[in-house]
Amino acid sequence: MDYFRQKKLKKACASYRSTSEFVRWEDVRSILLIYDSDFAEQNQNMRITIDRIEHEGKKVTECMFVDKKRAITSSIEERVIVDRKEIDFLGRPQGIAVRQLMENGQFDIVIDTSQCFTMKYIVMAVKAKMKCGRQNDDKICDLQIEGDMEQEQLVAEVVRYLTMINK
Repeated sequence: MDYFRQKKLKKACASYRSTSEFVRWEDVRSILLIYDSDFAEQNQNMRITIDRIEHEGKKVTECMFVDKKRAITSSIEERVIVDRKEIDFLGRPQGIAVRQLMENGQFDIVIDTSQCFTMKYIVMAVKAKMKCGRQNDDKICDLQIEGDMEQEQLVAEVVRYLTMINK
């Protein structure tokens, strides 16, 4: 990401204010899962993770970044696709599906496993009781998991910590 885009994102993160409340895993009903897609857009490990969560009776909405000009997969109600054509010159996501998600999406938790800086705009924009993700300096996630791990492992760690929270 070039200097100008980084500066714009840092400014947006600095002005972001969380309105979170901690949520126990048993109280979670709806989840926005933000992740980086593999190039073939198959995401088999993430599919297994999503199926496991849905098996617990939780609704998962996916928002995935596909690092190519145009994704093969199209956005549907439970899956929003962000590819390079859906990113403006400032690095912000655009397009009808992602805009609707950012403006109208309401979730119990957001889990951001993405390494794509553009996806941080989505994390900041959606309404959620709690936002979770990798540890970093931008401070937009309420629960930050430390360590270098695969996306599926990060989701498992978030679930583990939320399961341990007692109100």
